Amino acid sequence: MININPPRGLVGVVVGLLMAGFFGVLIYRELYPPQSIQPFSHTEPASAASGEWYFVDDTRPPDPYLALLKNPGDDGPHVMDMPNGTLLEVLEKRQDGWWRVRVMSNDREGWALNRSGDRVWIHCCRTSHAD
Repeated sequence: MININPPRGLVGVVVGLLMAGFFGVLIYRELYPPQSIQPFSHTEPASAASGEWYFVDDTRPPDPYLALLKNPGDDGPHVMDMPNGTLLEVLEKRQDGWWRVRVMSNDREGWALNRSGDRVWIHCCRTSHAD
């Protein structure tokens, strides 16, 4: 019989974190399979009628969510927090990175900052007719 002892100490922690990350990615990809992603220009009108759902992604601590605000701008009244995976319908896209969106799970509407520098928090696409 083969006796395999798991690594201990710091090596064990690192191996455990790597394995958890690997399996976390597998589970995420199973729950949210990649769809065909169509690039868009920043002047493209929102296409809510197309049946495409966008989703929140890449939020990280200290704010592991994207804020939905009543008005565009950092000082607008807060509507709700949108964690990674929140499905959205994009209603309007502005050049300054603020998008007017509707949260699919509760129909709340407001403004969210799509990007800042090279970070992007609202990603396309999941289609309404995907399995």
